[in-house]
Amino acid sequence: MEDKSTNKSEAEQEEVQQTTDETCRCQGGNDMKTIQRLCHQIATEKGFWKKGKDRNNGELIALMHSELSEALEELRKEKPDWKHVAEEMADTVIRICDFCEARDLDLNEAIWDKLDKNKKRPHMHGKSF
Repeated sequence: MEDKSTNKSEAEQEEVQQTTDETCRCQGGNDMKTIQRLCHQIATEKGFWKKGKDRNNGELIALMHSELSEALEELRKEKPDWKHVAEEMADTVIRICDFCEARDLDLNEAIWDKLDKNKKRPHMHGKSF
């Protein structure tokens, strides 16, 4: 797929990117918090969080990893089902959101902060791959 942004000057690309970042953060940036709360609410309603009983952080992170492993297993097939891959990616995000809400972590803010940090890093973060 062709990258349409290569037809614009560097200044135009930077202006569009800055406007996009500001628009997303101000108008839609808090949607992640809504998703985060909903993921935890559903997990709680379905019995994954018991009142007065905490869950092990290592186990929760391993479960996030297991969803990525399921996506990888699908990709290893000769003809992967991309809808299934997307579903496993969604499962990963859901588990991450659930974890963040349970631990009172603001994933929305963390993502925006990390994007800002990454924009300032060197090409490929100074690595070869």
